Amino acid sequence: MRDVLVIMYPVVDITVQIDDMLPIEAGQLKPMHRVAQEPGGGANIIFTGTRLGLDIVHVGAVGQDSHGDFLKTKYSEEGTDNSYIQAIPGFETQVVICLNDNKGNHAYISNLKGCRVDVPDDLIEKCRAILVSGYMLGNLEVSEGIVQLIKRTEHSGKTIFFDPGPTFEQFQNDTLEIVLAATDYLILNHIEAEGISGAFEPEKAAPLLAQRTRGIVVIKSGSKGCYMYQNGVGRWYNGFSVPVIDTVGAGDTFLGAFMRGVLDGWDIGTTCLFANAAGAAKVQKQGSGTQVPTIEEIHKILNKNRLEVSKEQLLDRTTKLVLKNKGEN
Repeated sequence: MRDVLVIMYPVVDITVQIDDMLPIEAGQLKPMHRVAQEPGGGANIIFTGTRLGLDIVHVGAVGQDSHGDFLKTKYSEEGTDNSYIQAIPGFETQVVICLNDNKGNHAYISNLKGCRVDVPDDLIEKCRAILVSGYMLGNLEVSEGIVQLIKRTEHSGKTIFFDPGPTFEQFQNDTLEIVLAATDYLILNHIEAEGISGAFEPEKAAPLLAQRTRGIVVIKSGSKGCYMYQNGVGRWYNGFSVPVIDTVGAGDTFLGAFMRGVLDGWDIGTTCLFANAAGAAKVQKQGSGTQVPTIEEIHKILNKNRLEVSKEQLLDRTTKLVLKNKGEN
């Protein structure tokens, strides 16, 4: 049995690091010191999960072009199954240009337009969990495919993770409510939580969101950590204070680590702390894709904050870890 079926656009990130602050006005010439090409978007989640031992399969589409070839090669190098990433004639591999300034601000330019790819029934049956991305729900044809997939798995007992992302206002018809109603783990940031729930504070947003799902709500809040709400009870799990180099992909890294904890039966507190540590490890690295943290880098964050655990324990998928906040009995 495989761990996670990821339904998400394969994307290439082209990161341009400028030596000044955004925005850039017309006619300006800004110096830059770095241009890098990496797998982006879902690859951040998938590569994190793969490095933590999860068996993840990504279903999506690329074009028959150099960017598509690049993505499939990088997936292979990471040990991630790319056999369900289809190269479609006439389709252009999706690219996101990330403009980063010297204060950690970002601006994005992309050609995201979507392409529906049907998921084979036998693949669905082989996976324990499904991750649905909100980026897939803004295109009518694609969102219809996601709704059909949700309905096909409604009584299968599979765990549904849902990351709505920042494009929720573009979702088609009643897709959001259909996906939420099937969701076991809703993972989103505080801005998305406010936009979907109408409540500003995570403590107020989470109960409202939980009423629309069938499980746990986790609201990410950067260095503050995350707020988890389950069965009428919510609590904060501390973040980790680290030097911030680049926040791109930190939320995706959190999700990849979070899925590892859930699927290996860790308690929810350990899972949240572990995911916070993974996000903290990511923001200390520049770029996306292959720049997501290694198990060693996450281990370093945990141990530095007196959450003593060995690398062997983190890699042993038969171990049910229990981490605690500093000073907690």
